[in-house]
Amino acid sequence: MALSRSDPRRAACEDLARLLETADGLHEARLLQLLGTFVPPASALPAPAAEPEAVEARLTPIPIGAWLPQEIDGQLMFVRPNPPALDDPWDPVKTLAPKASPLPVRVCLLGESTAAGWCYAPHLTPARVLEDQLRALKGPGSYEVLNLTRADLGARELAELALAALQLKPDLLVVFAGNNWPVRYKPARSINPELSQKAALTYRENGVRGLARSARQATLQTAEAIVARLARLAQSAGIPVVLIVPAVGLTNWDRARPVTWLPGAASARWHAVRQQALRWLSTGAYQEAATAAREMIELDAGTCATSHRILANALLALGRADEALAACGDEVDARSWDNLPSVPGATSAVREVLRRAASEHGLRCVDLSAVFREHGGLAGQAQSERRLLLDYCHLTPQGMKLAMAAVAVELLALFAGPAAPAADGETTLESLLTRLPDPDVPADVDAHAKFMTGLYHAHWNTREGEAEYWFNQSLKAWSGIRDTMLAYVATRAAPADTLLLSAEQQSISRNSRPMAHRVWNVPHLDGEVIELIGGVLAGSGRPAPAELGARQLAHHGVGERGVNLLDPFFRWSLQDLYATGGGFEHDRFLYYRAQWPASHFCFVADGAAPVVLELTGRLQFAAKPRRGEVAVLVNGERRGIAKLGPRWSRHRITVGRRSLRTGVNRVTLEWPPLASEGDEATREIGRRLDQGLPTQLHPVFGELSELVVRTGRKRPAAKAR
Repeated sequence: MALSRSDPRRAACEDLARLLETADGLHEARLLQLLGTFVPPASALPAPAAEPEAVEARLTPIPIGAWLPQEIDGQLMFVRPNPPALDDPWDPVKTLAPKASPLPVRVCLLGESTAAGWCYAPHLTPARVLEDQLRALKGPGSYEVLNLTRADLGARELAELALAALQLKPDLLVVFAGNNWPVRYKPARSINPELSQKAALTYRENGVRGLARSARQATLQTAEAIVARLARLAQSAGIPVVLIVPAVGLTNWDRARPVTWLPGAASARWHAVRQQALRWLSTGAYQEAATAAREMIELDAGTCATSHRILANALLALGRADEALAACGDEVDARSWDNLPSVPGATSAVREVLRRAASEHGLRCVDLSAVFREHGGLAGQAQSERRLLLDYCHLTPQGMKLAMAAVAVELLALFAGPAAPAADGETTLESLLTRLPDPDVPADVDAHAKFMTGLYHAHWNTREGEAEYWFNQSLKAWSGIRDTMLAYVATRAAPADTLLLSAEQQSISRNSRPMAHRVWNVPHLDGEVIELIGGVLAGSGRPAPAELGARQLAHHGVGERGVNLLDPFFRWSLQDLYATGGGFEHDRFLYYRAQWPASHFCFVADGAAPVVLELTGRLQFAAKPRRGEVAVLVNGERRGIAKLGPRWSRHRITVGRRSLRTGVNRVTLEWPPLASEGDEATREIGRRLDQGLPTQLHPVFGELSELVVRTGRKRPAAKAR
């Protein structure tokens, strides 16, 4: 309602607006809101969605994922529109129809990227493996498995898909999901002030441990709501449901994240202990490394994945596999709430809910972790994990075979008639595994899947050796993959603004799996992967041709104009590119922000002339201004220092040609230690959360506004400002 100028309430509103536009006024208003004076406080994390109406009550058919309802010759069908050329997340089958006859027994498989057969789809999927197994055991026409899986399927989307799938009149639903269910804190744009205030209250009461516990509780509530909804849908349709508890890759995937701000000097101490623990691991002092990791866990209250990973690595080296796997499980849980870049994985909370479902809701349950341990030898050894898992959750062909055989045991026990087993002994997993052939995977499909897996590890996994292992396995599977490897290196030798349009990139698009393009299509120089592929090809006796290096120099080589290494194209790895944000923060920043003690970049040089690095940076602080020296390393050798303080300053370092490589060179900045100002930082976090403002939970070692490398004459240094 508009107020006239003579209305006294107008003046009051204007006075209130002037008060609220100040920082103190906004803070006071937010606190009143938190106390419920204005509006009741909200949960810091989203609540489960409302129960949808039963499918029987719908008068109009609804879409089933990508399949739209359509009447064809008087019969209801579900038809897919033409799929996208890239990143098609659904099965390519064109039409689906409601079941019209008793046989074959119809199974609908629903789930996320693991259930969809990430990297092997559409040539090989768990749905196809399960159908082949059932038909091999019970004959043609006995079973059919409809693949209703989709990469990146969320928990609530799964429940909606299950509801829609009942229109196909299945005899059974198999739900293979949970990796995407953990609830995490998101960037500032996704969190309104009320949610931020609730987080502030939690943070003030229990610190970062409170945030982690709140996220875990939200995950439990979401998982319980989804499972209960699935049970109600199955009961209303009169069909059984089999839940598959996902197996999580533990030993071969590092889920590194920096520690958040902790009170007092704890954050600075955590980073110092981490550096020492890594040195002990590298020198074989595993007991000392384990002791250091336990100190890190005590400091961060178990909320940082990195601490658990260091402990797990030390315990594995000591031969204490059971304790190491428990530490790896703690790592998965600790990463779930502070998850950037996102690493899916069913946490202990999700797995707990799925395992309880059988007794609470009368659902069948296949626990893949238990199946893999008992029948696949998955017990903390890297090689056994690689046999079944491509990465943190996706399955190899052997993993698909074992997982789906365990599901087949449940199905054969459920159905009578022509699909029933002749004897109880046929339903044991051991007996089925001896009778079922391995999945048939063409050599080129297998090689491409393993190559994409190698890229995935190189881009998102901080564990050394995994990417190189998968690249080598790719070459062993099919020698023709060398052309794809060379094509990938060639894409990095194209101009940055046309990289995604290059002929080599299009070639990879045609030959890769539809869901896997996101692994390789990031416009990024990818210096780390270029080194790895070059080494693997050289080891095979067929190194990459020199012309690729010449093209790299032509398009990305350092010249007199210079290149700014803060451009995402010149980050050393994608981990370096995406490791500068977190929950409650801005999505993007004007400056590069270092959340680790070291930052890594790369540039291309001919090695024939020296280069000059021009660095403009500053050190962040919460209370007292910080000053310190940043060490600048090129290809692992220290080439100079830059003395930084709280104000922006520019520094120039010359790197002689003897320190340079012809091709990709790596630049590392080693930042000075953090200050012991956790109390001030945590108070500021609480204040900003109160006001619903973007908030940095993690310490920042330093910031850069420019990092330029150039050849040619030196320019005079600019004065500090």
